[in-house]
Amino acid sequence: MTSAFPTPAPKPGGFLDNYHGGIQPIIFDEEMGEDIMNAHTNQEAMTSSIYEKGSWKGVEINWIGKVQKLSRGMHFKLRYLTTPGSPIVLIQWVISNKTTAPIRFLPSLFIDPKLDEHLAGFRIISEWTGETKKIRKGMAPVAVTPSRNMVWIKPDIEQDSTSGFSFMMAGDTSRIISANLGENLLLGAVDGQSWILPGEERMLTGSILVDPMNMEDIQDLQATLEKLI
Repeated sequence: MTSAFPTPAPKPGGFLDNYHGGIQPIIFDEEMGEDIMNAHTNQEAMTSSIYEKGSWKGVEINWIGKVQKLSRGMHFKLRYLTTPGSPIVLIQWVISNKTTAPIRFLPSLFIDPKLDEHLAGFRIISEWTGETKKIRKGMAPVAVTPSRNMVWIKPDIEQDSTSGFSFMMAGDTSRIISANLGENLLLGAVDGQSWILPGEERMLTGSILVDPMNMEDIQDLQATLEKLI
């Protein structure tokens, strides 16, 4: 992963003004006055702690919405977990409405891989209506919204160092989008269930699989993501 942390800056290519990179949560809703390109999620006061459940261990990021008007009073827990020797990073985002009113916004996760010599000349591999498709990057903009919530960013040339990585989300309420122009890649997922009722708690589950062996392994993991913990 690549990152601008700790100083937010525009993402290369002109996307996301308040950008840190890595695996970044962004909360937005254009109809509520907060555009995805300048959302201020990263300006919220966040704390971190160690989180463990069974064999899974990692970090949990906590915050309560205050800076962003559209998420004020909402409680967030964002977890990045793995197990010893595993190529899987499991992402759990728990969102709780502890206010007395329904709240609307679009939670999203953006992934910012380091496109160095190992991933230069990458292909985007995903599934449309049951068929595996391969998209090569080029100077013309290419955007992908797969029919199944998974994409494989794979080196264009086979190499021993890496087979790339896959990003996926459980279920079908979050929709993955991958877009690139030249060497710039925009990769993320936006949850389509925008209203959260008082007392409701929702969990978004995703994963990064490093060095996948084949598309079948990616498909199997995506189908079982919510059952891993």
